[in-house]
Amino acid sequence: MRRMRAGIITSSIKRLETTHATELGKKDAAIAALNKFIDKLLIDEGLTKALMEAGVAPKFMKAAKAMLRQNAKVENEDGERRAVFETDDAGSIALEKYVKD
Repeated sequence: MRRMRAGIITSSIKRLETTHATELGKKDAAIAALNKFIDKLLIDEGLTKALMEAGVAPKFMKAAKAMLRQNAKVENEDGERRAVFETDDAGSIALEKYVKD
């Protein structure tokens, strides 16, 4: 009888561990998707703001953003995200500064 209870408990624990791992995987995937979306928004908004401040005409905005977006990334320092432009020689530069210069 004890052996049967131990088997039932062991199988229940394994089933719960499997379910838990599956649910954690789903949550991790959702978090990753949200982080990717937030990064995209930070980059797009940063580029739009920087290009507007630099005086880029609205008709060129889409093309300018497309050209610059490929070297833009988001850095996360101490829980604060910021969009930057990655350069070969100067490293990371704020989007506004790069577009302005």
